[in-house]
Amino acid sequence: MKNKLLIYTFFAYMPVSVIATFFPLQLKQFGLDETICGFVLSIPFIIALFFQGLWGRFADIKLGHKKTLIICFILCAVLMFLMGRITDSVFFVIAYTVFYFFFIPIQPMSDAIST
Repeated sequence: MKNKLLIYTFFAYMPVSVIATFFPLQLKQFGLDETICGFVLSIPFIIALFFQGLWGRFADIKLGHKKTLIICFILCAVLMFLMGRITDSVFFVIAYTVFYFFFIPIQPMSDAIST
């Protein structure tokens, strides 16, 4: 059981480290200036402010935490794959926004399940 939790935790937090490390470099590669990069990097916090509570309520009422986590993991994996293939900055920012919409509930629900 402990090994499963370690593997799960690795895959739950891996997208944070991958995106946080390379995302500002990719934005600069698209030619965005520092002000726009700062705005784009604030998108996850804005999404968390408005949608984290809604995700928790949705998981409590409709699907449950495990099914919601599975759906969010799958959609995050698909969006991470797409973000690596997108070459236009506008579509990349849209994919980044949608990715974080599905990534925001993963950490709190993971903590709720593991306790």
